[in-house]
Amino acid sequence: MRHGYWLPVFGGWLRNVDDESMQPTWEYVSKLARRSEQIGYSLTLIAELNLNDIKGVDAPALDAWSTAAALAAVTKELELMVAVRPTFHLPALLAKQAANIDHISNGRVSLNVVSSWWAEEARKFDARRSARPDSGKDQRSRRTSREIRARSHEVWCCGLCHRARQRS
Repeated sequence: MRHGYWLPVFGGWLRNVDDESMQPTWEYVSKLARRSEQIGYSLTLIAELNLNDIKGVDAPALDAWSTAAALAAVTKELELMVAVRPTFHLPALLAKQAANIDHISNGRVSLNVVSSWWAEEARKFDARRSARPDSGKDQRSRRTSREIRARSHEVWCCGLCHRARQRS
């Protein structure tokens, strides 16, 4: 059996507890990831939200992608599952980021494709426009998750195939 946990990128996960003694800092999460790896945890989920929906929108929150890249460099076996919300990413750039972090981690990255449910965050970060550069100012992206996954898969596979060729 494998065990995993959600990395506390928001300083904890409980909405009704102000101080869970978990800081949303690199120092804290890197120490936690390395210790969890030592005691047998095999996976951590790194949530992707640009605002802190647990402790309040003004509270700090770590970025999922830079945190995953940094953890890839300081851990040896821990699988890094990044929750990705396609409406915030260009598919090809997302695939390139994921493939690069996967290379840094020696194949320990996985993706958890999730929805972009928080309207306030989407408005503040203009999510529907950022996912498609050619959408124009008044148009909205109409890409489906299926299209994004298919396009990301093409680039992701190219990155993995390139890495596999380098190893052989």
